[in-house]
Amino acid sequence: MRTILVPTDFSKNAKNALDYAASVAKKENSKLILLHAFHIFYPSSEIPVAMVVEEVSGTQKKAEEELNKLCLEIKKNKKLKCDFICREGLAVDILLEVSRKIRPDLIIMGTKGASGIREVILGSNTAKVIEKAICPVIAVPAGASFKGIRNIVFSTDYHESDVNALKKTTGIAKIFGSRINILHASDREFTQEVEEGLMRQFMKTVSKKIKYSKISSLVKYGELPENILQDYIKKKKPDLIAMSTQRRSLLEKLFGTSITKKMAYHTNVPLLAFHHKHESVVFI
Repeated sequence: MRTILVPTDFSKNAKNALDYAASVAKKENSKLILLHAFHIFYPSSEIPVAMVVEEVSGTQKKAEEELNKLCLEIKKNKKLKCDFICREGLAVDILLEVSRKIRPDLIIMGTKGASGIREVILGSNTAKVIEKAICPVIAVPAGASFKGIRNIVFSTDYHESDVNALKKTTGIAKIFGSRINILHASDREFTQEVEEGLMRQFMKTVSKKIKYSKISSLVKYGELPENILQDYIKKKKPDLIAMSTQRRSLLEKLFGTSITKKMAYHTNVPLLAFHHKHESVVFI
């Protein structure tokens, strides 16, 4: 990984995500690019243009000073290359626009924030960023801290796009020497015999396209896929959850605003998500 894009609103949670990103970057001496987007709301169109320009200029100058301070700390303490971008606009729109322009290898962002970043990480906006970003996204929940990436749970529904996502996940796993546990959460739509056959076929395809020895697979059964996955996460305590946007409904149930407090124990596990443009063929 050469470049990691990290959006920030200078909140505690954004700082936590930046610390996580710096730890990931350290492994391959990747460059960090910090991004801050600010949006000024004007209740009336009659406000003088000069006043608007002055406020935008002042806000941008203050933000750039904060970004520069963060970059200097990263260069000094982490010995990493760091640059920053400050833009006026809505956080999600600016993040997607900048990512298309600079084409980072990875986006790492926090899951809560004090202002604009909140748009990026709550509910449907999380899916919006992941679905439209041109690179993988790691969403770092509040309270998560980097302790290495030893174990990754990769959730699959046997889509062909999952093989591509798994290949990218393997690229990260190789950097950290991680073990990847491929998990299919079955709601018993098919018999156990069929499910196991599907997993064997999926793994056969994986073995042809991906050369990595630290991969295992299993099928877990239950009523709701999101509950199955959460129970597995609670038991195994992985360092990272990975899935493609083919599993949007599951992603939203796990990380969206509708999740109940009772089910919130998973929230300290970062999510690695991949965007895929088209529906993929299922291995049936």
